Amino acid sequence: MAPRRAVNFSCRAATEQVSNQKEEGLCMKMALADMVGTVLRIHGSMNTKLVVSPQNLTDLPVKTDLRETVLYCTDREKGLESVDVCPFIRYKRSRGIAYQTDPDERHTVRYLGYYEGIAAAEGPNLELVYYPGGGAEVEKRLTKMFKEGGERLPCIGVLRLGELVNPEIAKEFANVGTSPFHHPRLPNNEDDAVKTYGEQHAVVIVGIDTRPTDPNERWCEIKNTHGEKWGDGGFSRVGFDVFEYVLIPRMRVVSTRHRHDS
Repeated sequence: MAPRRAVNFSCRAATEQVSNQKEEGLCMKMALADMVGTVLRIHGSMNTKLVVSPQNLTDLPVKTDLRETVLYCTDREKGLESVDVCPFIRYKRSRGIAYQTDPDERHTVRYLGYYEGIAAAEGPNLELVYYPGGGAEVEKRLTKMFKEGGERLPCIGVLRLGELVNPEIAKEFANVGTSPFHHPRLPNNEDDAVKTYGEQHAVVIVGIDTRPTDPNERWCEIKNTHGEKWGDGGFSRVGFDVFEYVLIPRMRVVSTRHRHDS
């Protein structure tokens, strides 16, 4: 049997400023925008000073599910914009917070679909690949991403925060001198999961450390959307087993010779 290849890598420094979703329930949309912008900056597809706005995603209907949100992100006619031309705006409404801008007034590049809106040119195109399950399978996928020679791009992880919702507890587990966060037990079913650990929550996975021989001591570095007072400046560490699924970005080269535009 080939020896296990340990990985210790973080792209934390390349990510955007830590955001705070407050009580708005926008973790998936804000995490996706953060991940997309970081991926495109790492690939040199956009100016390193530009920040992708989550506004286009928050303008979608409130009940838009994950699949529809990802399809919007990767649609060549839609995609995302920078905060310079599409700022993140909050409006109060009867059931909480609404978000709206007038897309007809914006004539600008979109940073996903075909990068920088160049629909007719050859270049990288971003896909998001869904992998269910946690533990060893997630560790395998993320090791492939973050290993030397891998793409080393941030990913989306969906978990339930449980006690980690507490900023101070998140700060304790951010300390590399301690064991990473794990739930005390696996839930029996969906109802048990919600009751015990809360609703599903999205975070950006910015790195991993698989050097420990004990699988329970290996961890992922995550970036949350609860502001800089959560964890270590918005970051903490969790075990691979806490994830229910991950979204892994994959860049592929699009050639006009092999694509027929509609």
